[in-house]
Amino acid sequence: MTRLKENGEPLHPPVNGVPPAFVEIDRRRARARELRPSASEAVAILMAAECRCGAWKPKGHAFCKSCFRALPLICQGGLYNKIGHGFEEIFGEALEWLERSR
Repeated sequence: MTRLKENGEPLHPPVNGVPPAFVEIDRRRARARELRPSASEAVAILMAAECRCGAWKPKGHAFCKSCFRALPLICQGGLYNKIGHGFEEIFGEALEWLERSR
């Protein structure tokens, strides 16, 4: 059921026939793909002593404690995946999440 304004127009009109919520999801997924590191970049990220925010982080961790805690639980758990087995995808989504939340 489509919600309507007082004048009868849809409250959130579709864009090219696609509901706005789906357009936003596609935009977020595309941004996460842009931020996804390669395997060699992922190794460098894990070995770095500095988080993307500039704070110190232990080697082997993707983010500092404050950035890690700002992520949803699904992203936090996914960051324990091995490189080549989902780490890169989750890392890209985590960066996109942190961009939006700050």
